[in-house]
Amino acid sequence: MWKRIARRRYERALGALGRGDLDAVLGQFAHDVRFDFAGDSPLGTTLRSRDSVRAWFERACARLLATGVEEAAARPLGGPEG
Repeated sequence: MWKRIARRRYERALGALGRGDLDAVLGQFAHDVRFDFAGDSPLGTTLRSRDSVRAWFERACARLLATGVEEAAARPLGGPEG
C-alpha cells in the first residue's frame, strides 16, 4: 500500500515540477525538511530549509533544461521494510 501512495505522490510532484509549480512540490516537504542530493556534482548537497530546497530545484531545473532533459523516470525507494 505504501508503495502506491509513494508512487502517486512522486508522480504528482513530477507533474507539478514539469509545470514549474514549485509550491506544489515543496508542499510535500516537511517544515523541518532535510533534503539530500548525493553526488560529487554541482547539484550534490544537503539542505535544511524549504527556501534552500526551492533555490536548489530552480537551479536543478535550469541545468536540466539547458541540457535538453525533459523528464526523468524513477521509482520511490525505501519504506517500512527498509
